[in-house]
Amino acid sequence: MSHYIIKIEGHRPNSLLSLLIILKIPFIKRKETKTYLILEIEEEYFEKIKKIAPTYQISILKNNYYNEVKDLFHD
Repeated sequence: MSHYIIKIEGHRPNSLLSLLIILKIPFIKRKETKTYLILEIEEEYFEKIKKIAPTYQISILKNNYYNEVKDLFHD
């Protein structure tokens, strides 16, 4: 399963955090400030979060899938 580390920017991102909890979208919180959140989520939830929060700027900081595949084929 692939994981993304995403950055969510916008006004009061902690309100989006509350919504994710209510909708039972699993995440791991990495960092939280007044203007942005950094979360680790599973790939399947990325599009759902983008649809839920169109007013926030959401960007992928890291995709862990590449590292998992690389480790599989490493000697």
